[in-house]
Order: sequence, then C-alpha cells, then structure tokens
Amino acid sequence: MSIDAILYVLVNKYLWQMGALLLILSFVFILLSIYLYKKNKKWLCAFSVIPVLFFVSILYYFMTSFVYLALEKKNPEENANLIKFVQKIAIPRDSAAIFDMDNAFKAWSALEFGRIVTNKQEHQKLIDRAIYYFSKACFTYSFSYPDACGELSEIYAILGRYDEAIYVHEYIKNLINNDKRYSRYGFSRIIDLVELYILNNDYDGALKALNIYDFNDDIKTVYKAEIYRRTGKPKEALKIFNEYISTNPKEPYLLRAIEYRTLTRLDLGQIEQAKQDYEKAKKEHKTYNRCKTFEDFIERAHIEDKYNIWRKERGIVLEN
Repeated sequence: MSIDAILYVLVNKYLWQMGALLLILSFVFILLSIYLYKKNKKWLCAFSVIPVLFFVSILYYFMTSFVYLALEKKNPEENANLIKFVQKIAIPRDSAAIFDMDNAFKAWSALEFGRIVTNKQEHQKLIDRAIYYFSKACFTYSFSYPDACGELSEIYAILGRYDEAIYVHEYIKNLINNDKRYSRYGFSRIIDLVELYILNNDYDGALKALNIYDFNDDIKTVYKAEIYRRTGKPKEALKIFNEYISTNPKEPYLLRAIEYRTLTRLDLGQIEQAKQDYEKAKKEHKTYNRCKTFEDFIERAHIEDKYNIWRKERGIVLEN
C-alpha cells in the first residue's frame, strides 16, 4: 500500500477515532498538569502542558476535515455561519475551499452524470451554482485552490466563454509557476490553454502561449502545425506533420499528429492519403476502432469534438 493510500485510510476511516483520542489525551494531560501544579511541581507541570499544546494543534489542523465530514450530507445553507467560520480559520489555507469545492462538484455532477433536470431554470441554476462555488474556491481566499480553477476554466470552455476560460487557466498556471506556495501542486491541463486560444480563433495568442509556457517540444510542434492549417497554410502544416510523424514520437502526440495531418490532407484534397491516416490511427491505437467510419474519425479529429461531447453529456447547447 502506498503512503497516499495509507494517509487516505487514516484520514477518512479513522479521523473521528483519532480526534476522540486526542481530546481524551488532552483532557488527561490537563488534569495531570493541575495535579502537578497543586503538588508544587511546576517544572513537571510545564512538561505535561507541552503534549496538550501538540494535541490541540493537531485537532486545529484537522478541524476543517472534522466539520466537513459532519456536514457533507447536509444542506450547506443550514450551516452557513459554521462553514464561514471554519473557512476563515482553516489550516492549511487550501482547506478553506473544501466546502465550496463540494458544493460545486455536486451541482456540476448532477449534470455530468445524467440526473433528471425537470426544466431549463433548474438546469441553469446548477450551472450557475457550479460556477459560483468554483469561483469562490479559486479567487476568494488568500490561497487559490488549483483544482477549482481548472474546473472553472473547463466549465467556461464548455459554455463557449473562451475569454474567461483562458483568463482562469492562465491565472492559476502563473500562480503555480511563480508562487512557491503552489510548488506542490501540478496542473494536468497543460494542453487545454492552447486549445482554448484556438477555439477562440486567437491564433496569435495560441502561438504566444506555446512560446511563453513550459510546453514540451512535441506539443509545440503539433499545435504550431495545426495553427498553420487553420490559418490557411496547409502545405506548411503537412510538411511539419510528415517530418514529425516520421520520427515515431510517443503517444498521445503521435495520435494527435495523425489526426491533424488527416484534416490537413482533406484541406488539400488528398482524400486517399487521409483515409490511409485513418487506417494508421486504428493500427496505432485500439481506441480508434470505436470510429466505425472515416467520417466518425474526422469528427473526432477536430479539437471542437471533445468539448461538443462534454456539452452533449450535460445538456448544454451553445447559441449561434
């Protein structure tokens, strides 16, 4: 069992037991301190106070988790004052966002996992609720919660609000890169920023992002070529894709390059070569076997397809 798994079991399964034990031990040592003080053994009394301070500090540190576990099944509005108090004094600071993250995920998951929504007003209410609480967790506290910012950026993208999605994405990415407090956090959505610029038809912004941020050479090559394709330079794009694919790069960049090369060949009218890419993709990775036809593969190859799938899953339709 890994260290993370052990910690998960300790915190989630034995948190209440640990808290109760610490309270009992604190009470015992306080009584011991009083007893020693009355016996005029003040120096021993001081030693008995030290573990009390230690136990109280541990309880204070985990207090957010205690309160969260006690309230997670209840309506947050009924305990709003308690939640605000705990958020204000929470240690570590990222724990302050745990209640907001929970509320946001509940609202967003209600759409994601197909809960029956009876009308448009309820549907919009869930979206607004998710945005509100993810925004709180991302921007309200002295410590921004990176996962909340990532989820918020994704929601804005699904809603077609690409400017806001880009702003949130760059906000947290810059924090992680420039603030030591965030050094222990990763940010898995490394490619999304470039895709958001492309979806927003801001190709200069996409190229700038590729140069500014710490993207690897594979990402830079594949997406620069795709930007060439989208800006009316399919021949230049095809040349880059051909040279790149010939180096036999690793997944997922090889597969993405094949997808984009297929689109490039279609732009150039090279239908048979495009179909050969489709066959190559199926050979390289079995996931493409789900594409029953060449037309399915072409639809999947577009960056927009991923977001369209997410919209369909959540019943979101963009206005033209």
